[in-house]
Amino acid sequence: MFYTKGEEWTWNPAFEAYSASYRSRFRYKDPDGRRWADYDLTAKGLSGGGYTYEYKGATSLWRVPLETMEQLDEEGRLHFTQGGGIRRKRYLDETEGRFPQALWDDINPINSQARECLGYPTQKPEALLERVIRVSSNQGDVVLDPFCGCGTAIAVAERLGRRWIGIDVTHLAISLMKGRLRDTFANDLSPYEVVGVPQDLASARALAEESEYDGRYQFEYWALGLVEARPANRGRRGADAAVDGYINFFDDDNGSRKGKRALTQAKRVLVQVKSGKVQRGVIATLKGDMEREKAEWGLLVTLEPPTEPMLREAAAAGIYVPEHFPNRQFPRVQIMTIEQLLDGRQPNLPRLGLSYAPTFRRAPRNRQVLEEQRAFYGSGGATFEEAAAGD
Repeated sequence: MFYTKGEEWTWNPAFEAYSASYRSRFRYKDPDGRRWADYDLTAKGLSGGGYTYEYKGATSLWRVPLETMEQLDEEGRLHFTQGGGIRRKRYLDETEGRFPQALWDDINPINSQARECLGYPTQKPEALLERVIRVSSNQGDVVLDPFCGCGTAIAVAERLGRRWIGIDVTHLAISLMKGRLRDTFANDLSPYEVVGVPQDLASARALAEESEYDGRYQFEYWALGLVEARPANRGRRGADAAVDGYINFFDDDNGSRKGKRALTQAKRVLVQVKSGKVQRGVIATLKGDMEREKAEWGLLVTLEPPTEPMLREAAAAGIYVPEHFPNRQFPRVQIMTIEQLLDGRQPNLPRLGLSYAPTFRRAPRNRQVLEEQRAFYGSGGATFEEAAAGD
């Protein structure tokens, strides 16, 4: 189906690559190496009639009139067979490929092993959207996808130099699109605006209240997007658990050295999102999940500010010291508020590149942890000595 809003529109010819079986039909070669195949020029058995005449000793009902036959002969496009027949020569390189028909069977669907697979259930191949966008638009034109899911259409539009508008109803899709654009284009990404997501604390609270009717997942997906975390449940309802999302990171520099092979597996941060009242038990549960999943870090993203007991519980988790960067120290359990994230702050994580596979030490607890927590989160309350002692 093709729709247009006016009398003028864009339609650029598209081509499918020739199949191996089709290419094998071009078995003849001219002296200059051009490959060609011959096709029937007679109209026998075809509806609509033809043209009966004699040409160079061959009389038949032809598909083309005499004038066209003479022009083809002059252009060297006739094949005179040993049996006295005349056939038309067609060259393999005359077109980029064959015109797509109603069934596009030359583009494979996305599967779980595809390099571009993001795990989104209705994700389309980029090659499919590239054909659609190339055919129906030119550079600088606007491409609209009102149900853009994980953003395949807008990613392809960006790559092809089109302007774009993508719309989706879920914050999971918005987060996937932002991450996809960032990972794909990095510094080459054109400036764009995200419309309809919370920009301040009041609108964040409004989203949290609205999300109560959708199992809180819309607020959760949006908050996970603020810290570039991958959702853990992707909308599957069930019993609440401390893990709402994951952040993978690398904390050494082997991958940045030429000639080194990157062998280190990504470390993991467990992320928990809370839109309601929070207490110390939230941190204790998160630490238990870190232990169970052998995660190096835990991050709590909360709409409400953390309590002093929560800060103590987080501080008790100790610090993390990368083996190859002993001067870099990071709290193992961190707490960030929505307000801080909206102000542009981010979790204090090492992101130093890929590397070989070192064995990281479990950092000991020390008094520096709570001081770093307070400096990072801006919380007041207990004295340094009281907090370091814990309870």
